This record gives sequence, structure tokens and C-alpha cells, in this order.
Amino acid sequence: MATVGASIFVHYPTAKEIFVCSSDRALTHLSNTLQAHGLTVFQVRKQIDKILVLNSKTGQMETHSLVTIPEITPLEQLVIQLKELIKKEQKRTSTQWIKVSTVAALFRENYGLVLNQVVAHHLLGTKTRDIFLKYPTDFVLHKPSEVSQTYVTLFEVRLSPPPPILSQEILNNHQTAPATLTDINSLEDLERALVKIVGDLTGNSRENSVFLSNVGSEFHRQYGKQITQIIKDFNLGRKFTKFLQSCASLQLKKAEKGWQVSLN
Repeated sequence: MATVGASIFVHYPTAKEIFVCSSDRALTHLSNTLQAHGLTVFQVRKQIDKILVLNSKTGQMETHSLVTIPEITPLEQLVIQLKELIKKEQKRTSTQWIKVSTVAALFRENYGLVLNQVVAHHLLGTKTRDIFLKYPTDFVLHKPSEVSQTYVTLFEVRLSPPPPILSQEILNNHQTAPATLTDINSLEDLERALVKIVGDLTGNSRENSVFLSNVGSEFHRQYGKQITQIIKDFNLGRKFTKFLQSCASLQLKKAEKGWQVSLN
């Protein structure tokens, strides 16, 4: 290769630039030889997912990515895509109001793009929800409380479904949940603690429920004591599942992989 390359100017007398595509340093001499004959030599080598091109004459380095950069969705197309995702999720869940975080997750799954980055590209310095606020004739946003997530539905001429409303009891439970183990002095205190834990665990998830074991683990992490031991201390004589079934603010259901808890 070096021998053929060194005589290339003989076979191609009009050539002015040569690309040496190799990471082999043994071809450095070839590059020097070609430069000595007045040719501009570009040394080309691959580095992980990039192609590096060095102009041996000027020392200038160019980098070319081998990774295809996803094309940013045009704003008008983005609105159409979001409406389609919301409609599909409404049909799947039989629920009109969909969490904005759920829509963002679906957008990434379907289009391989991060929604807030696409929104920021079109609306500099804004958040994901601002794309919905920008098109009030297409979308309606609702945030039941300061501690809840933001929901979105499609704006339609017909009467929209009532927005999800957190009961005052649940809101109070979020606000007055016991801060430490010593603050749990009654079954009501215990229920408020569990309501806040379930709300926190499901707040950043597409799912509305969480496995019972995760609730127990989070309770132990926050309060430093097993929930089953707390129940025994109150002399309830019942299991964790039985206690949850007695809580008006919580709903317990049997799933394929175990018990799941959600806010009632």
C-alpha cells in the first residue's frame, strides 16, 4: 500500500489532494513522501463513532459523526403527533385526562426524541407544558394541586370531561403527613404517611399504582422502621394488606406479579 501510494503522483499527475484512510502510523512516511511532491495529504481515521480528517499541510482537524442525528420535528407536525398520542392513550386507558409526563414518555418511545428538547428548540427557554399552552384551541391543561402532576386533554367543542380532582382528604394527607416516626401516633397518622408515600412513588411514573413491597421499603427508608412492626405496635392483629384495605384513601388490588397500591 505504501509502495503504490508513493508512486500515485506518477500515475495521476493532475492529482492535488490525497486521502490516506488508515490509523496505521507506518503510513506516516507515505504522507511525508506525498507532501514532498507537492500534494496535500489528508490523514483519515476512525475513532469510535467519528471520522477524523487531518489536513497535514495546515494541521486543521475536521470531525464527522457517524451517528445519524434525529431530525427535529416541525412545530405543526409536533402538534399533530401529540394529539395522536393523547388520543391513543385516552382510548387505551378510557381516561380523558392524561399526565403530561406520560405523553412525554410516549413521544420518546414512538419518535426517539426527548419532548422537552424538541419544545425548547421551537420555544427557547420553555418547559414541556408550554407547547400545550401555546395551542389553547388544541389542548387543555389542568393541575389539581401543587403536589400533583399536570394533566392534559384535547380541546373539543363538545363538553369536556371533568378534570381529575384530588379529594380534600387526600390533599390534607399530602400536606400533613408525619415527618418522623414519633409523629405517627394513630392509625390516621399511619394512613397519611402511606398516602404520601404512594403519591410520591406514582407521581413521577406513568403508572397510577405501585407494588406493595415498594411502599414497605420506602416507609422503612423514611421512618426507619418496618411497616409490619408499626401495625403490630397498634395491636391490630392484621397483616399489611388487611390494613391497606381498611384505608379509605388507598386502593389495593391483586396483580399478576403481586399486590399493587394506588390512591383512591
